[in-house]
Amino acid sequence: MRDSVKIAIASIVCLGVVGAAGIYVYFSRNKNVERNIETRINNETNALEWKYDDAGESEWKVLMQLDSLKGSDGQTPDIVNENGIIGYYDEEGKLIPIISTSDLAGSQGKTGAQGAQGLQGDQGTQGIQGEKGEDGRTPEFRLNGDFVQWKYTDESNWKTLVALENLTGDRGSDGRSVELRNNGTDIVWRYANDPDSTWHPIVQVEALKGPIGPIGERGPIGPTGEPGKDGREVNLQTVDNVIKWKYVDEDDSEWKSLVAMADITGVPGVSGTPGQNGQSVSLRVDSETNEIQWKHENDESWATLVSLSSLKGDKGDKGDKGDTGATGVPGKKLEVKKFNALPAVTEDPLDPSITAFPGREAMIMYRYEGEGEDAWKELVKLKDIKGDAGKDAKLTDLTELRVEKDVVVGQDTSVDPPVDIKEDQIQWKDSTGTWQRLCALSDFGVTVPTPEAKEFYTSTGSDVTIDATKNYLVTMTISGENATDDLLYATVSCAGNTLTGTWLPQSKDTTTDPVTEYPYKTTVTTSFIVTGSDKLEFDTTNINGMSLNVTVSEI
Repeated sequence: MRDSVKIAIASIVCLGVVGAAGIYVYFSRNKNVERNIETRINNETNALEWKYDDAGESEWKVLMQLDSLKGSDGQTPDIVNENGIIGYYDEEGKLIPIISTSDLAGSQGKTGAQGAQGLQGDQGTQGIQGEKGEDGRTPEFRLNGDFVQWKYTDESNWKTLVALENLTGDRGSDGRSVELRNNGTDIVWRYANDPDSTWHPIVQVEALKGPIGPIGERGPIGPTGEPGKDGREVNLQTVDNVIKWKYVDEDDSEWKSLVAMADITGVPGVSGTPGQNGQSVSLRVDSETNEIQWKHENDESWATLVSLSSLKGDKGDKGDKGDTGATGVPGKKLEVKKFNALPAVTEDPLDPSITAFPGREAMIMYRYEGEGEDAWKELVKLKDIKGDAGKDAKLTDLTELRVEKDVVVGQDTSVDPPVDIKEDQIQWKDSTGTWQRLCALSDFGVTVPTPEAKEFYTSTGSDVTIDATKNYLVTMTISGENATDDLLYATVSCAGNTLTGTWLPQSKDTTTDPVTEYPYKTTVTTSFIVTGSDKLEFDTTNINGMSLNVTVSEI
């Protein structure tokens, strides 16, 4: 079936809720007159035309332009009028309807007296489901002046589908008014001033809702400041009504101004001599709060003057490394995905200025994995992304994306020894299967969550305490060399698993004796999983002279 024919029919159906409702009401109130229909193709106007075959009826009316029915081969199908259906046969011999002749009603006569409502008839048998049609190419539509036009999304030329005047029927005489309402799930209609009239559905309310608009851009997070230097003990003194301080260290002889006494001196006492200063002030260093505190001599409570942490001294010596901290909270996985552009959706086809959804540019969006993180958030518009030189990707190439953490992009040579400079990246896969840098996540204030910390232990045969609620992979390795004339072996057992290593003597005659699995120098290893245990105990035999290494890692 021709893709363009599908689009022509689909576009007529999709002209909008308001237009569809109007056509439905117009045709429904003119169905009381049945008249035969004739059709023809007018080559001069390049249109499909129709008229009634009544005597004296000579006016041919345009049904639709034939350009909208032409396929990619430029051919127009033969139009037929069979069993009350105007349409054409596709390549498979299936009748494709354009419109029913019953919907091309004539002018309505004068309204007669309304008869009593008849009994509702039985529901007819459901028809056989038609075969699924072939997938069509994606079309776009627009209203350009007095014409509805269309084109495929990968084309640039717009084609005229139908003139608006051809979608408007003759005005009926004395038609019945209709009323509309929203019943919560559907937009429905019925004849006005007729409480017994049945409400007919037009369209579901859900179908009128546009997609959720894009989330606004989030500003980038500023860089983390460098850790402050360790504080040092300070001395205080008052000189010329200014509190000054210096470090206790002998090499610090410079007193620095902290605060003027006038800024912390109370108001003059009521009974004091005019102009006399208020109460004197006492100072102290509170080691528990790490603050310099002050109070008037007659007060009981101390007030904070300044935190000692704000008096940053030179960096102290690095302390001993502490014990391993507790297992961290599991980090969430960051997902990234490309979303194609969406066109604007007009709520009212008769007033294009009313926009229900303003459209969306092609962009990359992100979300964190886990409960409550279903919503995708805008990360960056594709037009704003600049890849590495020579590796810029086309928008169509960005079909496979991933987030890669701690990618080395250079070295900081300002320190000795130099350290690697790393960044979290969004990467895309090129045609060779190689992952290329697209952009840095730090440019958009988004970071990759730190994964959950896993427990890891090593041992040379000593017992290891573990968490019985977790699973662990245990690997035991024995390595060594036999420099003697005797056969040597060593074993290690743990949690029902035993590893045995055998080393042949160096004087073994390999020309007559078969070479076994383990020669003079070798390494043997085994791995197994332990679950539901809170301790690993190792039993070793003849390990002396051999090297035993055990690793225990949480999985």
